[in-house]
Amino acid sequence: MTRTALARTTARWHAALVALLLIGANSTLSAQHSIAGIVRDELGQPIAGAHVVVGRGLQTVVTDAEGRFVVNAVSPGINYLTARAPGTLPTVELLRFKSSDSVLITLDRLTDAADSASKLPARERALARVTTLYAAAAANARTGVAITDRDIAQRSPAYTSDLFREIVGFRVTGDGATAYVYTSGGSCAPTIILDGHERVTMRLNEVAPSSIKLLVAYNAYSLLPPDLRVLRVDSACGMVSITSK
Repeated sequence: MTRTALARTTARWHAALVALLLIGANSTLSAQHSIAGIVRDELGQPIAGAHVVVGRGLQTVVTDAEGRFVVNAVSPGINYLTARAPGTLPTVELLRFKSSDSVLITLDRLTDAADSASKLPARERALARVTTLYAAAAANARTGVAITDRDIAQRSPAYTSDLFREIVGFRVTGDGATAYVYTSGGSCAPTIILDGHERVTMRLNEVAPSSIKLLVAYNAYSLLPPDLRVLRVDSACGMVSITSK
């Protein structure tokens, strides 16, 4: 092959590579959307100037005079949102982000400097712990079947096992509080992880549906995220990870 032909071939490969990268970038961008919401206080009054951040993103948006905000380029799925404003207690929410959603965030106002001094440090410490828990939950939800507290409220299950009657890859035997959940291809119950800790002897119905913030079900070991594979999991039994409210 001559140098000229080689150069032309190389140029074509470069052009094809650039085109593939652009297609991938455009696909990623098209999958993202904007999330709109409102920040209010406990009395329903809008909070202007509140700072809102989705996940660990570098993009911080500030609410307008009506407490409204819009966060752009948000990927759909499970993620967490942090909101804080002067004179209020900060909060974090774990949500399923969809383009059709309008997020409502409530911040409790502090009454005075003494109230701030007594409540704010404790809230910040709690917020740090919960944010770490929510970040892990959001990351682990990408490969399993995720059910949020909003989903649970819409379904109104009497028991947590009732949620698994609609999840592919699991089967439920029995009814009520004594019902058991198994993977479709196994005869053993899935391992339960509650707030990041393995519960060897716990049964699913020991967890009330109303106490669940996020439930993620994995019907196969191959679906487990890396940080959950270090736990003692029977590959035939799957796993259920629960984040409580």
